[in-house]
Amino acid sequence: MIKDKQKALEKIKTLTKDYNISHNEIIDYLNNEQFLDNSNAKLNNKINFAQKFLSYISSIFIFVGICLYVFIIWNDLNSIAKIVITLGSGITAYIISLTSINHNNYKHMAVPLLLISAALEPLGLLVIIHEFLPNLNNSIWPVIIVSAIMFIQYLITFLKSNLNSALFLTLIFAVFLFTSISNFLYIPSNTVGFTLGVSLLLISYSMDKTAYTNISLFGYFFGSIALFLASFDALSNTIFELVFLCLTIFMIFISINIKSKTLLFTSACSLIWFLGYYSDQYFTDSLSWPIILIIIGLIFFAISGFVFKIKKKYFKKIKIQSQMTD
Repeated sequence: MIKDKQKALEKIKTLTKDYNISHNEIIDYLNNEQFLDNSNAKLNNKINFAQKFLSYISSIFIFVGICLYVFIIWNDLNSIAKIVITLGSGITAYIISLTSINHNNYKHMAVPLLLISAALEPLGLLVIIHEFLPNLNNSIWPVIIVSAIMFIQYLITFLKSNLNSALFLTLIFAVFLFTSISNFLYIPSNTVGFTLGVSLLLISYSMDKTAYTNISLFGYFFGSIALFLASFDALSNTIFELVFLCLTIFMIFISINIKSKTLLFTSACSLIWFLGYYSDQYFTDSLSWPIILIIIGLIFFAISGFVFKIKKKYFKKIKIQSQMTD
Protein backbone atom coordinates (compact mmCIF):
# COMPACT_ATOMS: atom_id res chain seq x y z
CA MET A 1 0.00 0.00 0.00
CA ILE A 2 2.80 2.42 0.95
CA LYS A 3 4.79 1.53 -2.20
CA ASP A 4 1.71 2.12 -4.41
CA LYS A 5 1.16 5.47 -2.75
CA GLN A 6 4.81 6.41 -3.28
CA LYS A 7 4.58 5.47 -6.96
CA ALA A 8 1.43 7.57 -7.36
CA LEU A 9 3.17 10.59 -5.82
CA GLU A 10 6.14 10.13 -8.15
CA LYS A 11 3.79 10.05 -11.15
CA ILE A 12 2.10 13.25 -9.93
CA LYS A 13 5.51 14.89 -9.58
CA THR A 14 6.43 13.82 -13.13
CA LEU A 15 3.14 15.13 -14.54
CA THR A 16 3.57 18.49 -12.82
CA LYS A 17 6.99 18.87 -14.41
CA ASP A 18 5.87 17.69 -17.88
CA TYR A 19 2.87 20.01 -18.03
CA ASN A 20 4.39 22.86 -16.00
CA ILE A 21 1.71 22.72 -13.28
CA SER A 22 2.39 24.74 -10.15
CA HIS A 23 1.63 23.69 -6.57
CA ASN A 24 -0.91 26.50 -6.20
CA GLU A 25 -2.79 25.34 -9.28
CA ILE A 26 -3.08 21.83 -7.84
CA ILE A 27 -4.33 23.19 -4.49
CA ASP A 28 -6.86 25.48 -6.19
CA TYR A 29 -8.13 22.61 -8.32
CA LEU A 30 -8.56 20.28 -5.32
CA ASN A 31 -10.31 22.99 -3.30
CA ASN A 32 -12.66 23.65 -6.20
CA GLU A 33 -13.49 19.92 -6.46
CA GLN A 34 -14.20 19.81 -2.73
CA PHE A 35 -16.39 22.91 -3.05
CA LEU A 36 -18.36 21.28 -5.86
CA ASP A 37 -18.84 18.10 -3.79
CA ASN A 38 -20.08 20.15 -0.83
CA SER A 39 -22.34 22.20 -3.07
CA ASN A 40 -23.83 19.06 -4.60
CA ALA A 41 -24.43 17.58 -1.16
CA LYS A 42 -26.14 20.77 0.04
CA LEU A 43 -28.24 20.93 -3.12
CA ASN A 44 -29.25 17.28 -2.68
CA ASN A 45 -30.28 17.94 0.96
CA LYS A 46 -32.35 20.92 -0.12
CA ILE A 47 -34.08 18.89 -2.82
CA ASN A 48 -34.85 16.08 -0.33
CA PHE A 49 -36.24 18.61 2.13
CA ALA A 50 -38.41 20.19 -0.57
CA GLN A 51 -39.73 16.77 -1.60
CA LYS A 52 -40.66 15.86 1.98
CA PHE A 53 -42.18 19.27 2.66
CA LEU A 54 -44.33 19.22 -0.48
CA SER A 55 -45.38 15.60 0.09
CA TYR A 56 -46.59 16.36 3.63
CA ILE A 57 -48.40 19.53 2.53
CA SER A 58 -50.06 17.70 -0.38
CA SER A 59 -51.09 14.84 1.92
CA ILE A 60 -52.68 17.25 4.40
CA PHE A 61 -54.64 18.96 1.61
CA ILE A 62 -55.78 15.60 0.22
CA PHE A 63 -56.80 14.32 3.66
CA VAL A 64 -58.71 17.49 4.58
CA GLY A 65 -60.36 17.52 1.16
CA ILE A 66 -61.56 13.92 1.56
CA CYS A 67 -62.83 14.64 5.07
CA LEU A 68 -64.76 17.75 4.01
CA TYR A 69 -66.21 15.99 0.97
CA VAL A 70 -67.34 13.03 3.08
CA PHE A 71 -68.80 15.34 5.75
CA ILE A 72 -70.84 17.28 3.21
CA ILE A 73 -72.34 14.26 1.40
CA TRP A 74 -72.34 11.75 4.28
CA ASN A 75 -76.09 11.73 4.89
CA ASP A 76 -76.78 11.20 1.18
CA LEU A 77 -74.57 8.08 0.95
CA ASN A 78 -75.73 4.50 1.36
CA SER A 79 -73.80 1.96 3.45
CA ILE A 80 -71.65 0.63 0.62
CA ALA A 81 -70.71 4.13 -0.55
CA LYS A 82 -69.69 5.12 3.00
CA ILE A 83 -67.44 2.06 3.25
CA VAL A 84 -65.88 2.60 -0.18
CA ILE A 85 -65.14 6.28 0.43
CA THR A 86 -63.52 5.65 3.86
CA LEU A 87 -62.08 2.15 3.97
CA GLY A 88 -61.51 2.08 0.21
CA SER A 89 -59.55 5.36 0.27
CA GLY A 90 -57.54 4.15 3.27
CA ILE A 91 -56.59 0.83 1.67
CA THR A 92 -55.69 2.62 -1.58
CA ALA A 93 -53.41 5.04 0.30
CA TYR A 94 -51.86 2.09 2.16
CA ILE A 95 -51.13 0.12 -1.04
CA ILE A 96 -49.65 3.16 -2.81
CA SER A 97 -47.53 3.87 0.29
CA LEU A 98 -46.05 0.36 0.29
CA THR A 99 -45.45 0.51 -3.46
CA SER A 100 -43.69 3.88 -3.27
CA ILE A 101 -41.15 2.57 -0.74
CA ASN A 102 -39.31 0.68 -3.49
CA HIS A 103 -39.26 3.63 -5.93
CA ASN A 104 -36.72 6.37 -5.25
CA ASN A 105 -38.75 9.00 -7.12
CA TYR A 106 -41.80 8.45 -4.90
CA LYS A 107 -40.21 7.19 -1.68
CA HIS A 108 -40.90 10.49 0.08
CA MET A 109 -44.66 9.87 -0.34
CA ALA A 110 -44.63 6.65 1.71
CA VAL A 111 -44.92 8.17 5.18
CA PRO A 112 -47.69 10.75 4.47
CA LEU A 113 -49.79 8.16 2.65
CA LEU A 114 -49.27 5.68 5.48
CA LEU A 115 -50.57 8.28 7.96
CA ILE A 116 -53.61 8.95 5.76
CA SER A 117 -54.37 5.23 5.63
CA ALA A 118 -54.06 5.04 9.43
CA ALA A 119 -56.75 7.73 9.73
CA LEU A 120 -59.18 6.43 7.08
CA GLU A 121 -59.01 2.66 7.54
CA PRO A 122 -60.19 2.63 11.21
CA LEU A 123 -63.04 4.96 10.24
CA GLY A 124 -64.07 2.60 7.44
CA LEU A 125 -63.93 -0.43 9.73
CA LEU A 126 -66.09 1.37 12.31
CA VAL A 127 -68.59 2.18 9.55
CA ILE A 128 -68.78 -1.53 8.62
CA ILE A 129 -69.44 -2.49 12.25
CA HIS A 130 -72.00 0.29 12.66
CA GLU A 131 -73.89 -0.64 9.47
CA PHE A 132 -73.74 -4.43 9.57
CA LEU A 133 -73.20 -5.28 13.27
CA PRO A 134 -75.59 -2.90 15.07
CA ASN A 135 -75.63 -5.09 18.20
CA LEU A 136 -72.03 -4.04 18.94
CA ASN A 137 -72.63 -0.27 18.60
CA ASN A 138 -73.17 0.36 22.31
CA SER A 139 -70.17 -1.66 23.49
CA ILE A 140 -66.39 -1.37 23.53
CA TRP A 141 -66.06 -4.23 21.03
CA PRO A 142 -65.85 -2.03 17.88
CA VAL A 143 -62.81 -0.26 19.30
CA ILE A 144 -61.21 -3.58 20.31
CA ILE A 145 -61.78 -5.14 16.89
CA VAL A 146 -60.56 -2.13 14.90
CA SER A 147 -57.53 -1.60 17.17
CA ALA A 148 -56.56 -5.28 16.87
CA ILE A 149 -56.82 -5.26 13.06
CA MET A 150 -54.83 -2.03 12.71
CA PHE A 151 -52.21 -3.17 15.22
CA ILE A 152 -51.60 -6.41 13.32
CA GLN A 153 -51.55 -4.61 9.96
CA TYR A 154 -48.96 -2.02 10.99
CA LEU A 155 -46.89 -4.51 12.96
CA ILE A 156 -46.53 -6.62 9.79
CA THR A 157 -45.83 -3.43 7.81
CA PHE A 158 -43.05 -2.47 10.21
CA LEU A 159 -41.49 -5.95 10.14
CA LYS A 160 -41.47 -5.87 6.32
CA SER A 161 -40.40 -2.23 5.75
CA ASN A 162 -38.63 -1.07 8.96
CA LEU A 163 -40.33 2.33 8.57
CA ASN A 164 -40.27 4.56 11.67
CA SER A 165 -43.82 5.70 10.93
CA ALA A 166 -45.04 2.07 10.81
CA LEU A 167 -43.52 1.43 14.24
CA PHE A 168 -45.08 4.65 15.54
CA LEU A 169 -48.54 3.60 14.29
CA THR A 170 -48.05 0.10 15.70
CA LEU A 171 -47.45 1.59 19.16
CA ILE A 172 -50.47 3.90 18.86
CA PHE A 173 -52.86 1.08 17.97
CA ALA A 174 -51.26 -1.12 20.65
CA VAL A 175 -52.13 1.57 23.19
CA PHE A 176 -55.73 1.75 21.89
CA LEU A 177 -55.99 -2.05 22.01
CA PHE A 178 -54.60 -2.27 25.55
CA THR A 179 -56.81 0.50 26.95
CA SER A 180 -59.97 -0.82 25.25
CA ILE A 181 -59.37 -4.38 26.52
CA SER A 182 -58.67 -2.99 30.00
CA ASN A 183 -61.94 -1.05 29.83
CA PHE A 184 -63.79 -4.22 28.81
CA LEU A 185 -62.27 -6.11 31.76
CA TYR A 186 -63.09 -3.22 34.15
CA ILE A 187 -59.48 -2.79 35.19
CA PRO A 188 -59.08 0.41 37.28
CA SER A 189 -57.89 3.41 35.27
CA ASN A 190 -54.98 4.01 37.66
CA THR A 191 -53.67 0.51 37.05
CA VAL A 192 -54.10 0.91 33.30
CA GLY A 193 -52.30 4.28 33.28
CA PHE A 194 -49.45 3.05 35.47
CA THR A 195 -48.95 -0.13 33.41
CA LEU A 196 -49.17 1.77 30.13
CA GLY A 197 -46.73 4.44 31.32
CA VAL A 198 -44.11 1.99 32.56
CA SER A 199 -44.46 -0.12 29.39
CA LEU A 200 -43.97 2.88 27.10
CA LEU A 201 -40.94 4.03 29.09
CA LEU A 202 -39.31 0.59 28.90
CA ILE A 203 -40.05 0.31 25.16
CA SER A 204 -38.64 3.80 24.59
CA TYR A 205 -35.49 2.97 26.55
CA SER A 206 -34.96 -0.16 24.43
CA MET A 207 -35.34 1.92 21.23
CA ASP A 208 -33.26 4.87 22.44
CA LYS A 209 -29.92 3.53 21.15
CA THR A 210 -31.30 2.23 17.85
CA ALA A 211 -32.36 3.79 14.56
CA TYR A 212 -35.78 4.50 16.09
CA THR A 213 -34.66 7.23 18.51
CA ASN A 214 -37.28 9.67 17.20
CA ILE A 215 -40.06 7.27 18.20
CA SER A 216 -38.57 6.89 21.69
CA LEU A 217 -39.08 10.64 22.29
CA PHE A 218 -42.85 10.21 21.94
CA GLY A 219 -42.72 7.13 24.17
CA TYR A 220 -40.84 8.97 26.90
CA PHE A 221 -43.23 11.92 26.71
CA PHE A 222 -46.58 10.10 26.74
CA GLY A 223 -45.32 7.24 28.90
CA SER A 224 -44.12 9.57 31.65
CA ILE A 225 -47.33 11.63 31.49
CA ALA A 226 -49.44 8.47 31.81
CA LEU A 227 -47.28 7.31 34.73
CA PHE A 228 -47.47 10.64 36.57
CA LEU A 229 -51.22 11.11 36.04
CA ALA A 230 -52.04 7.58 37.19
CA SER A 231 -49.70 7.81 40.19
CA PHE A 232 -51.03 11.18 41.30
CA ASP A 233 -54.65 10.06 40.94
CA ALA A 234 -53.90 7.02 43.11
CA LEU A 235 -51.82 8.85 45.75
CA SER A 236 -53.55 12.23 46.09
CA ASN A 237 -55.48 12.87 49.30
CA THR A 238 -53.93 9.82 50.96
CA ILE A 239 -51.22 9.39 53.60
CA PHE A 240 -48.88 8.33 50.77
CA GLU A 241 -49.21 11.61 48.87
CA LEU A 242 -45.54 12.49 49.28
CA VAL A 243 -44.60 9.28 47.47
CA PHE A 244 -45.45 11.18 44.29
CA LEU A 245 -42.75 13.71 45.19
CA CYS A 246 -40.25 10.85 45.54
CA LEU A 247 -41.40 9.44 42.21
CA THR A 248 -40.78 12.71 40.34
CA ILE A 249 -37.31 13.06 41.91
CA PHE A 250 -36.52 9.45 41.05
CA MET A 251 -37.64 10.00 37.44
CA ILE A 252 -35.38 13.06 37.19
CA PHE A 253 -32.52 10.86 38.40
CA ILE A 254 -33.41 8.24 35.76
CA SER A 255 -33.70 10.85 32.99
CA ILE A 256 -30.22 12.20 33.70
CA ASN A 257 -28.82 8.68 33.90
CA ILE A 258 -30.25 7.66 30.50
CA LYS A 259 -29.68 11.17 29.05
CA SER A 260 -33.29 11.79 28.04
CA LYS A 261 -34.22 15.48 27.82
CA THR A 262 -37.86 14.61 27.14
CA LEU A 263 -38.18 12.56 30.32
CA LEU A 264 -36.28 15.23 32.25
CA PHE A 265 -38.71 17.89 31.02
CA THR A 266 -41.87 15.97 31.98
CA SER A 267 -40.39 14.92 35.33
CA ALA A 268 -39.28 18.46 36.20
CA CYS A 269 -42.68 19.87 35.21
CA SER A 270 -44.41 17.23 37.35
CA LEU A 271 -42.20 18.08 40.32
CA ILE A 272 -42.87 21.81 39.95
CA TRP A 273 -46.60 21.18 39.57
CA PHE A 274 -46.72 18.92 42.65
CA LEU A 275 -44.87 21.44 44.79
CA GLY A 276 -47.38 24.09 43.71
CA TYR A 277 -50.30 21.76 44.40
CA TYR A 278 -48.94 20.71 47.82
CA SER A 279 -48.28 24.31 48.79
CA ASP A 280 -51.81 25.33 47.80
CA GLN A 281 -53.35 22.40 49.71
CA TYR A 282 -51.50 22.68 53.01
CA PHE A 283 -49.46 25.89 53.16
CA THR A 284 -51.61 28.54 51.47
CA ASP A 285 -50.92 31.35 53.96
CA SER A 286 -47.65 30.08 55.42
CA LEU A 287 -44.51 32.14 54.79
CA SER A 288 -42.28 29.46 56.26
CA TRP A 289 -43.08 26.89 53.52
CA PRO A 290 -41.54 28.85 50.60
CA ILE A 291 -38.48 29.52 52.77
CA ILE A 292 -38.19 25.79 53.53
CA LEU A 293 -38.34 25.01 49.80
CA ILE A 294 -35.61 27.56 49.10
CA ILE A 295 -33.42 26.10 51.88
CA ILE A 296 -33.93 22.56 50.51
CA GLY A 297 -32.99 23.81 47.05
CA LEU A 298 -29.84 25.48 48.39
CA ILE A 299 -28.88 22.28 50.21
CA PHE A 300 -29.18 20.25 47.01
CA PHE A 301 -27.23 22.96 45.17
CA ALA A 302 -24.48 22.79 47.79
CA ILE A 303 -24.39 18.99 47.57
CA SER A 304 -24.03 19.19 43.78
CA GLY A 305 -21.12 21.61 44.18
CA PHE A 306 -19.47 19.28 46.71
CA VAL A 307 -19.90 16.32 44.32
CA PHE A 308 -18.31 18.38 41.53
CA LYS A 309 -15.28 19.13 43.74
CA ILE A 310 -14.87 15.45 44.63
CA LYS A 311 -15.10 14.54 40.93
CA LYS A 312 -12.46 17.16 40.06
CA LYS A 313 -10.06 15.91 42.75
CA TYR A 314 -10.65 12.30 41.75
CA PHE A 315 -9.83 12.83 38.08
CA LYS A 316 -6.86 15.02 38.98
CA LYS A 317 -5.51 12.21 41.15
CA ILE A 318 -6.01 9.68 38.33
CA LYS A 319 -4.22 11.99 35.89
CA ILE A 320 -1.22 12.34 38.24
CA GLN A 321 -1.05 8.57 38.75
CA SER A 322 -1.13 7.95 34.98
CA GLN A 323 1.66 10.49 34.44
CA MET A 324 3.78 8.81 37.12
CA THR A 325 3.18 5.42 35.49
CA ASP A 326 4.27 6.76 32.10
